[in-house]
Amino acid sequence: MKVPSIILKIVFLAAFAVFMVKGYDLESPPLSITIQELQSPPGPRHSAGIVRVGRTPAARIEEGKQVGLIWFDNDLAVPSTGAPMGTQTGHCVEVSANSLLACYFRFDLDAAEGKGTITAEALFDLAVFPTADLTITGGTGDFLGIIGSGFTFPPENFDGTTFFYTLNYFLP
Repeated sequence: MKVPSIILKIVFLAAFAVFMVKGYDLESPPLSITIQELQSPPGPRHSAGIVRVGRTPAARIEEGKQVGLIWFDNDLAVPSTGAPMGTQTGHCVEVSANSLLACYFRFDLDAAEGKGTITAEALFDLAVFPTADLTITGGTGDFLGIIGSGFTFPPENFDGTTFFYTLNYFLP
């Protein structure tokens, strides 16, 4: 069934009005924060080095085996100085054997950019890990009402134990 274009225009205008009523300035550049994940050894690791993980009894993380469910709990730092800036918790569920992970992240931040929580989701393709796009799904404290997106990327000498997040966002 094809949706009439007038309906799509109305939905778009309604969504735009919500952003304007909430006070988002979408014409200005977004705010940005880059975060370094510091893994908390020891612990089993996904064969691609995805995260420090706990695992369900059914999860197998040896190379070539199904992952199932993984969860993580890491410290976060300012990339340029290594200064602590909070913690990260979350989990990933394998949605396609040895190729795709759907992940949920919770960043609890105490940083120059603000204090509070940012939640995000990502779909990791293990063929290009640890690169992925993130969607910011919510926030608390100084990040209440946050909207935006981001991405993950490895350091120059990626060893599978740490990577970076850049979040680009708007606040009301």
